[in-house]
Amino acid sequence: MAELAHATKDARVTQRDENLHALFKLVRSNQQSFVEFKCEHRAHVVAFERHMNAEEEYCKETNARLEKLDDSIAGINVLFEAFPKTKAGKIDTTGHYDFHDSLIKEESDSKEFWKDIRKDALKKLIFAAGFTMCVLIALGLKDYISFYFKPQPIEVQDKAPHILQEGR
Repeated sequence: MAELAHATKDARVTQRDENLHALFKLVRSNQQSFVEFKCEHRAHVVAFERHMNAEEEYCKETNARLEKLDDSIAGINVLFEAFPKTKAGKIDTTGHYDFHDSLIKEESDSKEFWKDIRKDALKKLIFAAGFTMCVLIALGLKDYISFYFKPQPIEVQDKAPHILQEGR
């Protein structure tokens, strides 16, 4: 309903503008008549000139807006170039989504892989450090025990010579 009213209003404004423009052309064709017309209908002529100036400004503003809109559409088209195309040539948004989803999955898998490698390396490092500490402690204890608890040499009484002599 509002569109119909707007279209009707536009049609009336356009018809009025065309009538005034035709009248203005007709009057201009005869300079003497124009001067007389201008004097007699000064208010109408001024109003018409204001209207034409306003219309010109409106056209300039509209053209500027359309140029900005063209730039925006060109920017959107550049963005759509990033999307893959289907065989029919249409933009494949699901393919674009799947591609980015696979990149994100690869990145998370890579992070998980390196996290596991760091964890495994840390376990092995801790085990190696613990084993080394145990070996060093064992060697230290051996040296401590051998230094403070030196075994006394056993003096063997030689009873063997007389056994050997008796048996000869």
